[in-house]
Amino acid sequence: MCVIRIMYYHRHKTVVKDWFGNGLTTPVEGKVEIIQETEFSSSSIQMDLTGLRGEAGRYGIYSASTFF
Repeated sequence: MCVIRIMYYHRHKTVVKDWFGNGLTTPVEGKVEIIQETEFSSSSIQMDLTGLRGEAGRYGIYSASTFF
């Protein structure tokens, strides 16, 4: 007989899909998904955005480690 410990992992996922232009109409459509499989793993980002009108150069993604 073999005994195996069963552990459950719940991934963390957030989705951004509603865009607001601070009172202005915005042509941006699409979504951004951020997924982290475990609390210790790196996050993966999946983006599908349209309507940026050539201004995608103004956007950036930065990574910063935090310690508790």
